[in-house]
Amino acid sequence: MYGKIQERNTAKWTQEIEKIRVLGEGASAVSYLCMWTPKSGEKKQVVVKQYKHAFTQSISNPLWREMDVLESIQHERIPDYIGHYVIEQDGRRLLCLVVEYIEGTSLATLMKTCRWTLHESLQIIHQLLRIVVYLQSLQPSILHRDIKPSNILVSHQNGNWMVYLIDFGTAIDAIHRTLGATHNVGTVGYMAPEQIVGNPEEASDVYSVGVVAWELLTRQRAKDNLVGMSLEWHEKTSGLPQSIVVWLEELLDEMVDTRVQSALEAIDSLERIPEFDDEQITTLISKDTRDWKCEAVRRWLVIAGQEIDPRQAACQWLKEFGDRCNEGELVGLYHVLHRVSLKLSSFRIVEYIQDLVRATPNGSLLLSDWKESVQTTQQLQTRAQTLPKWRMLEIAKVNTEIRYTRECTKALQERLLNATQVWMKYINADSKDLFRLLDAPRKLLRPEVNEQYIHMREHSIGMVQIPSLSTDIVFISKLLVTQELFEVVMGYNPSTHEGALYPVETVSWWDAVIFCNRLSERCGLIPAYRILDGQVEEMSADGFRLPLWRDWKMAARSQRMHRFSGAEDADLVGWVNKSVRSTKRVAQKEANNWDIYDMTGNVAEWCWDEGTDTRTNGRLTAGGSFRDSLEWVRIDAYNFEDPHFSSLDLGFRISRRLEQ
Repeated sequence: MYGKIQERNTAKWTQEIEKIRVLGEGASAVSYLCMWTPKSGEKKQVVVKQYKHAFTQSISNPLWREMDVLESIQHERIPDYIGHYVIEQDGRRLLCLVVEYIEGTSLATLMKTCRWTLHESLQIIHQLLRIVVYLQSLQPSILHRDIKPSNILVSHQNGNWMVYLIDFGTAIDAIHRTLGATHNVGTVGYMAPEQIVGNPEEASDVYSVGVVAWELLTRQRAKDNLVGMSLEWHEKTSGLPQSIVVWLEELLDEMVDTRVQSALEAIDSLERIPEFDDEQITTLISKDTRDWKCEAVRRWLVIAGQEIDPRQAACQWLKEFGDRCNEGELVGLYHVLHRVSLKLSSFRIVEYIQDLVRATPNGSLLLSDWKESVQTTQQLQTRAQTLPKWRMLEIAKVNTEIRYTRECTKALQERLLNATQVWMKYINADSKDLFRLLDAPRKLLRPEVNEQYIHMREHSIGMVQIPSLSTDIVFISKLLVTQELFEVVMGYNPSTHEGALYPVETVSWWDAVIFCNRLSERCGLIPAYRILDGQVEEMSADGFRLPLWRDWKMAARSQRMHRFSGAEDADLVGWVNKSVRSTKRVAQKEANNWDIYDMTGNVAEWCWDEGTDTRTNGRLTAGGSFRDSLEWVRIDAYNFEDPHFSSLDLGFRISRRLEQ
């Protein structure tokens, strides 16, 4: 037998459980409110869900294994699984699940009488998504498969609406087979198309949440808007803000490949819409639940323990948590995991620690304040030593200021330690050495390492050295320029498909040139372009610039003879051939032989080269985009566009060219 509870026989369960009333009845089961009186412990109310369909002894062991999965769910907004037993009724063996009873009213019932504001509705949706995020973070992930208003409990506590997700019976594969259910387990109207045909994925639960959100925001019912098995929802959104309609489109896309793939992505997208009130939402989330950094660490330990390829492990983790990395302190952990996983070692410990701290908005500010406080203390001490002894009042005043700045320094040190303790353990560094390392002088990279990193307040751009046909030393960026970096440098984001770590697009060649100059200035480099009277001249300088076509092609080929950058199969290395409806986050596909990403598809890339005749007038673009056919995403394929032209599938990456 499996699990802890099922070893108790049915007789003991039936002796301890007393039915009070029926809570609800569906096609497959009846739920009873019961009083459980264990021999050791206090009485407590529980819910017993008794299934109507029998199962045979031959498949009971797989069922017990699935009970263990239920027992592993530990979340404050999900009723605790207590146990299960089997009863004999009319010659049939019926399964009974015992779970915690939560006081509340189903969302389906409340929607008939309550009129929530837009902010309150978004609170409820946000809380529901956070529960699904937890289920999808488990290993293996758990699919609920029947998210609908009647399986969502809502209670009003301390002036806030609290959400609970119940009824995990359909989350158990063995139960589907045992109870004689068909493959399309769930409720029509809330099931995604792939779930209807028996292929549920994590994105299927996201679809179900989208239907619930649509019902909550529009006061429509899914079953009243079905055409066959398809939900016709778009016409009933006339009163909603356009930003919310766009968000619903991401969740309710009938094509699973282009739909939001996880609840975490859905939350990130929701939190970016203007109508979302972040301060109001965060008051509803407990401290433990808010600390997604700890959850990310736990998730990494699970992934790393699977003994899979380090690169694959890093990509899997980044897929789940990468979008949040640049939004908080976890960016430091991202750099640690990225370097450890990919076995890169271009930094000594000093550069490593300094870059981790500088990589976060919070860490960067703390480091700046700490250094300023240390410097102020030193200046005050010098001043106190130079004052004549007879100026006692002024000396006393300076000493008071010294004590104050020392207290500030100590407080900042404690905050820095708290912000970096997670990172330090990953590189086996003692936290007591943190401030010595932060204050240590940086050294040059080892000459054999063909990487340079330009450090900014919130970003780190990886530059890979590539062979050059000239005498210059040429570097090209591993990643496309992201929207986040572009917005930091330029002050605006022109992109159509918005996402912090998505490639910037809808930029002209002129936009890319100006960006290169501004980024160079921010990094203390000499701009590579001189712009005067509507003309641009390329200079001999160490700043950033657009790659030459020959250098771009060299980097894309990476000493391999593939048609596409990194593989013969374009789908392995790029988003191409209309496989998706928009751009995707950078570095989600495989890199090429030199660890450079997205040189096939996603967005076409501006290069410096200019056409030489009327047929090739304009500036060269390479790589093709997500909308292009395989012919146009080959390494050798290129096109010319007017330098003032911009498009939702056109972006760029950057390079540097240094004279030897």
